[in-house]
Amino acid sequence: MRNTNDNAAGNVGMSYVGQEPFIRLAGGPVPEQLGQPRVLLGTPVAGAGSTPDGVWARWDWDGTTLTVQNDRLGCFPLYYAAYADRIAVAPSIPRLLELGAPGTLDDEGLSVFLRLGFFIGEHTPFKAIKALPPGATLRWRAGRLDLACALPRPTPLDLDRPRAIQIYGELFRQSIHRRQPEGRYAVPLSGGRDSRHIALELRRQGFRPRCVTAEYFDPHFDQDRRIAIQLAQELGLPLTVVPQDRVLLAAEFEKNERTDYCADEHAWYLALADHLGRHFDTVYDGIGGDILSAGLFLDPQGLALMRAGRLEEMAGHVACYSEPLLMLLLSPALRERFPRRLALASIARELARYADWPNPVGAFYFFNRTRREIALSPFRLLDRRLRVHAPYLDHELFDFLAGLPAEQLLDKQFHTQTIAAAYPDYAAVPYSRNVAARPNWRLAAAQVTRLLPLLLQRQAGEVVNRRALTLRAIKCLLDPGYGHEFLRSHVLRTVYLMQLTAAAGRTLSA
Repeated sequence: MRNTNDNAAGNVGMSYVGQEPFIRLAGGPVPEQLGQPRVLLGTPVAGAGSTPDGVWARWDWDGTTLTVQNDRLGCFPLYYAAYADRIAVAPSIPRLLELGAPGTLDDEGLSVFLRLGFFIGEHTPFKAIKALPPGATLRWRAGRLDLACALPRPTPLDLDRPRAIQIYGELFRQSIHRRQPEGRYAVPLSGGRDSRHIALELRRQGFRPRCVTAEYFDPHFDQDRRIAIQLAQELGLPLTVVPQDRVLLAAEFEKNERTDYCADEHAWYLALADHLGRHFDTVYDGIGGDILSAGLFLDPQGLALMRAGRLEEMAGHVACYSEPLLMLLLSPALRERFPRRLALASIARELARYADWPNPVGAFYFFNRTRREIALSPFRLLDRRLRVHAPYLDHELFDFLAGLPAEQLLDKQFHTQTIAAAYPDYAAVPYSRNVAARPNWRLAAAQVTRLLPLLLQRQAGEVVNRRALTLRAIKCLLDPGYGHEFLRSHVLRTVYLMQLTAAAGRTLSA
């Protein structure tokens, strides 16, 4: 089903905030309405139950009651701000700020983001703005807000590995069958498992998708591109390699705004998103496959902590960003405002929601990193006119994978074995590995050179430790080995904090 909101169509890469759909209601018994009264976002899919499958969100204002709903996993990014006698809803946080949502920062949310790189629960950078939770129904009437939501808790499964692999293959085949391509269709292909599984199954069902892969800023991912090319050749499918057309620092600024200041990833995706929006009608995205079936972030220590209910320790295990580096980065005022203890308490509370799930670690990362950060690339950066299918989020397939005990995934081989069993003719094509690559010193030096003028601005001292960062920026220009580390560890978060200051309309230390 195509998005029915004609006003939402447009090139999101140009003046995208002004094209974002929204509704704002304000006032007494007959509220003043601004924006679109009825909007459907995303791509609902006909499923086995009464609730549409797929990834979507919608709202409807009938003149008396505003009703807002989303998909059962909450993967379509939608935000709301309810304050005073008004409410505003939009898929864009900058849009809500333009509409008057207060810019007061959420200290708890940001204390977590600075350590994880994503927000958890329903937090955003701003206290008054919340993400719609999974399976939500929000109703607002005469200034009163009611919000109901429910996580789709899976039934624990007890299956041996061969049977689990067989069922996974069958359910994935069914998911693709439910998501038939329309118009011009593409699979963004990497060297990993998720996109490969999609391309292989589409090909098996008689479709010939065009494959698209992108160059990366980070040389660690160059192997992804080479393996994507090899796989496309093996399948006899056309493949386009999209070059990077942005300078990294400029891409970071653009990415931060277009992802609502909710992600530390995706700058590389901008060029790919532009290409897909220009040339295709349907895109297949592999979101969720890694967490649900490949055991990403799952390790024996973290699983043991969750099983034992040692959530505070697990929070520390999850918050793995170097605390000394973060303390070096932040100004003294922000060190006090975003302390580690605040972040760990928030993470522990969120971990508790999944403590009794079959795969508690995977559930935490799925409903937080996958839902709140990874979903931003297919469902925020892509042109809204595209149909975006997410096969791993199919209701039946999700319930099956989420019901598997974590122990099935600890060896990281479950998805690999499933693909090999279903498509043995392609088992010899390798997967990319996260191997160390030669640091791109010229890239790091160029970005640091562009960062230095920002650090010299007076307001930079309110946000970051300007003296320490300036000295290390100079060091990175002299030491090729240090430049790449500095870029990854300091520059990108510095850009984020300074840009967020401007978005909030105030100093972060205020």
